[in-house]
Amino acid sequence: MKRIWFLLVLVFFFLPNPALATVTQDNTAGTYTNDFNTVAGTSSTYRMGIDISSGSLKLKNSGGTYTAPYYTTGYVYTSTITPLFIAKWGTITISATTPAGTSYKVQVLDETNHVFPDTYLAGNESGFSTTTIDISSLSIMRTYDSVNGSSKMGRIRIKITFSTSAETTDVTPEIDSLAFTWTKTAGDLSASVQGNTGSSGFGENSYKDFSSTTTLSNPYYTMKWVYELGADSSPRSRIDILGNIVVKSMNGTNASSVWQFSKMMSLNPATGAVNYLNAYDGPGSSGNNLSVSQNNTGYIADIYNDSLFAFDLTTATVKWIYNFTAGGHGSDEAVVHPNGNIFMVRVNSSNKNATVWAFSPGGSVLWSKLLTETGINATMPLFLVIDGAGPYSFRI
Repeated sequence: MKRIWFLLVLVFFFLPNPALATVTQDNTAGTYTNDFNTVAGTSSTYRMGIDISSGSLKLKNSGGTYTAPYYTTGYVYTSTITPLFIAKWGTITISATTPAGTSYKVQVLDETNHVFPDTYLAGNESGFSTTTIDISSLSIMRTYDSVNGSSKMGRIRIKITFSTSAETTDVTPEIDSLAFTWTKTAGDLSASVQGNTGSSGFGENSYKDFSSTTTLSNPYYTMKWVYELGADSSPRSRIDILGNIVVKSMNGTNASSVWQFSKMMSLNPATGAVNYLNAYDGPGSSGNNLSVSQNNTGYIADIYNDSLFAFDLTTATVKWIYNFTAGGHGSDEAVVHPNGNIFMVRVNSSNKNATVWAFSPGGSVLWSKLLTETGINATMPLFLVIDGAGPYSFRI
């Protein structure tokens, strides 16, 4: 008897056990999978759920179990999927079984459960019923409820709805896996400063990460053009490598609506004509300080969204976004170092701790350091100034 019991123990631990599988997110590969063998990965359900015994999503019956007769409809929301860093959404792949008279549909939502309209992702309002769903056309800078919601960019949820006819309540659709992919980076990932501006107060070279206009000798200037941004827009502007004026701003008409829309625009310096204007939906996108690399990449440390953004300022496309997953948003600032790395200082709005982060040009974290030195006042915004004393030297 003892030998038989020991053999059963070995079989349990060493043979494949599908019930041990769970939600897996691989930020290195840019993949997310859910095999529905545990309840992990779902945020809310209605009349359907995960049948752990079969490892699949199913409709429930009126008693809350997974046997016939089933409800005729139900839905489930996944938890928020937050890639660590991302440039573009990819594809959703579903493994489903749909008996005659049953169906399923998949919809993509922001993190507050708002379904993206068809203007953002064609076909999303009615839902998708194919096994492979391409959502690469959905901008990672989009959230649906820009005014009243609190969604952050670069995060999504997935809603799955099951249906069956009144005549076929003895069967239910089943989904036994969901896979999701994204692209982590895009474009030229190099970074370098645009030159040095002289000596700092400490005797080292100081560097610039944005261009300045040439001083004119004529003391009398003529107004060439005006571009109105709106009240309380809190704009920040830089001259990019191509000589265009890049403006990052919030847009509002009064204090109550400042936290609504964030815009990135490029203006022709001679005429004021708009080269591009991208309105990035999402409340509180307030990272207006912009650093520009020699290859015309703009780096923005966003306060509300808890992210560091890298943009191609020529085309206004995203190169990568790094999403911070903890700490609470606070005052952020990012600069480009002569060695090509990106530095930012991030202040936790909850405990007022300040941390310096170092990123590679491709968005990978090199290191971070909590500032505990005497004299650091993290209750006020902190700013980084790069000097030439060493590969990781900076002044705060």
